[in-house]
Amino acid sequence: QFCQLSGFLDNTAFACSSWSLALGSIERLFLVVFPMRHRQLMNYQRAVLLSFVIWAFSIVLSVLPILGWNSYVYSPVTFSCGIDPSSGGIHGYYFLVYLVVVLPGPLLISTV
Repeated sequence: QFCQLSGFLDNTAFACSSWSLALGSIERLFLVVFPMRHRQLMNYQRAVLLSFVIWAFSIVLSVLPILGWNSYVYSPVTFSCGIDPSSGGIHGYYFLVYLVVVLPGPLLISTV
């Protein structure tokens, strides 16, 4: 049970921080490219909404292993619980989806 909670919190925090950095990059891009319309494009309500979407997306993505799509396992190498990369079949695809959505997605957005 502790490993499930630890893995969930770790993955949620990692996904949320990655996508929050990407959101900050998009906001800075709008500031540079559209300096006169920046206040219209990125207002307080939109920032709160996008932050909520990032948190909800991160939570949904991290709760899937608890619901049965893959699982969180203890790794003695890192001394933490994480997604099981050795799961076979349909469960193994979650690891690939997580790696594609959480790692390269925000990185590509941040570099644009």
